[in-house]
Amino acid sequence: MRSETSALGVKKIIAIISLFFILSWFAQALDATTTIVWWDRDEHGCIPSAGYSWNADKNQCTRPWEDTKETVKICTMEYAPVCSTNWVTYGNKCTAWDNEIAYIWECDKYIDTNLLKKLNIYKIILNRKLENISNENLAKAIEKADLLIANTKLEKIAEQVQKDKITKYKFLRDLISTKLMSM
Repeated sequence: MRSETSALGVKKIIAIISLFFILSWFAQALDATTTIVWWDRDEHGCIPSAGYSWNADKNQCTRPWEDTKETVKICTMEYAPVCSTNWVTYGNKCTAWDNEIAYIWECDKYIDTNLLKKLNIYKIILNRKLENISNENLAKAIEKADLLIANTKLEKIAEQVQKDKITKYKFLRDLISTKLMSM
């Protein structure tokens, strides 16, 4: 029994010595020009092998490619057009980025975005009034608004009057549509 225990102890010592020699060999294999990532630091404590360098403006270590103001935004390819206040149609709200949305749908020469902004003041009041209306009636109201918009585009009236009427119909249609989708 004693010889088995001493044999086990000898094996442990041989394993430790072998490990020591392997580590020594590995250390010698690395020359002075080899840098192990995360082990090097510059005078500011930055780790160049990991891409960090000192940024005096921020007074911290940063990676230049992460130091941009651009953000990555992933949008779906869903087509739910929106018109921004700069008269550009975007495929959906996500692709419009930070552009202010004038209304939901493609930009239309018949819509007055300035009037639309003024009408937004009434959203809260109108939303309260829409609370007690059934989904069926809201859907009918959207159809009616679409019809009014189409008919107004055909009317032979002054361009600004036509624009004002269509803008108001469009505002109400979008408001009702949003309310219907949130129910």
